[in-house]
Amino acid sequence: ADTGNHRIRKVAPNGTTTTLAGSVAGFVDAKGEAARFNAPLGIDVDAQGNVFVADSVNHRIRVVLPDGTVSSLAGSSAGYQNGQGGQARFNSPADVTLSPGGYLVVADRYNYRLRKVTLVGEVTSFSGNGIAGWEDGASSSARFQQPWGVTTGLFGNIFVADTNNHRLRRAS
Repeated sequence: ADTGNHRIRKVAPNGTTTTLAGSVAGFVDAKGEAARFNAPLGIDVDAQGNVFVADSVNHRIRVVLPDGTVSSLAGSSAGYQNGQGGQARFNSPADVTLSPGGYLVVADRYNYRLRKVTLVGEVTSFSGNGIAGWEDGASSSARFQQPWGVTTGLFGNIFVADTNNHRLRRAS
């Protein structure tokens, strides 16, 4: 994710860099450089080469197909709402990881939560109660302070960079 240039870029093993999608700041679902992102942050790629993007300022999770076609999977405007596709709301999603269970986990930065997004765009809360702070515990009572990075580890564990708590945490 080339955040400042609002692009999703590919780097080949020989170092050659090309733009897969994006051009200038904005929001457009389209193909290649006709698509627009606004400060894309985290990405993950599945085995088929689909790129899942946390499009931070657009408050959406987007998918870039291997041919550069961009579509919105979930999200709309800033806020907090579980739901299907565009009915769901994020607040500056920072990262996304594909879980072994076949769904995405999103670091929803200013909602202080981790969110689960199915590959058909259904969004639910995964962990965090939406109150900024630090507290370990059950998914519904855990607290984060701007979760930024997420990744999947061994045995399906989800690891979270909890930025303002200065901690690396595990969510299950």
